[in-house]
Amino acid sequence: MVNKETVNVKGEWRFIEHDLNGVQVSDTGWLDNFITAAGLELIASEIQGLSSPYLVIGSDTNPGETITEVYRQAVSVVARSGALVRFRTVITATGTGTGNPNGTHQKSSLFYGATAVAGTGTMFNLLKQPFSKTSNTILTV
Repeated sequence: MVNKETVNVKGEWRFIEHDLNGVQVSDTGWLDNFITAAGLELIASEIQGLSSPYLVIGSDTNPGETITEVYRQAVSVVARSGALVRFRTVITATGTGTGNPNGTHQKSSLFYGATAVAGTGTMFNLLKQPFSKTSNTILTV
């Protein structure tokens, strides 16, 4: 989207031992460990494979995981390099999606399993960052 964000993945292990009567006798955990480079690449591969990704632009300033859609467009390219995944969308002067991409906006989001119809799909991430786009500009997100 517009900013660079790092996704942190944490693995935790816990060992709980019970005797033969079902009585807990020990609890060791939570134990820190790490996700391997291969594991991070697997997670990135799964994210890269999300179905029907769409960029959604919103005008509201409501708190929480909400967005009032004013524009929606299919993501142009999903590219992965190792554990890094990039979703890229080019919005032309008047846009090729649903709604109006021009104006002052407050939020951007990626949805997966979506269509061109507003409200479809599942929100994957949400950026709360005001920005403007005019009809005499092309915006790459």
